Amino acid sequence: MSYVTIWLHCVWSTKNRKSYITKSIRPFLLSHIREYTREKSINVDYINAHNDHVHALIRLDKDQNIAEVMKLIKGESSCWMNKSKFLKNHFCWQDD
Repeated sequence: MSYVTIWLHCVWSTKNRKSYITKSIRPFLLSHIREYTREKSINVDYINAHNDHVHALIRLDKDQNIAEVMKLIKGESSCWMNKSKFLKNHFCWQDD
């Protein structure tokens, strides 16, 4: 049987590259993404963020695909940010 591993360096940004990910918010956002991805069996080896974007090193399992994994991470974290009321403005990630 073959063994295949796919590693992805994923980078996604806030809508219109707004600097929403401040130093005070960053640890909470990253911690939440790590916890959520563990629950969904998404292997995030490394994750970090800057003011307007996130970098993550993700290993895909054979039954996962890039589009679905990113949809889960971005959709849920955006929803969580808005529910958490860290920001006065509506938070969302850039499309695609």
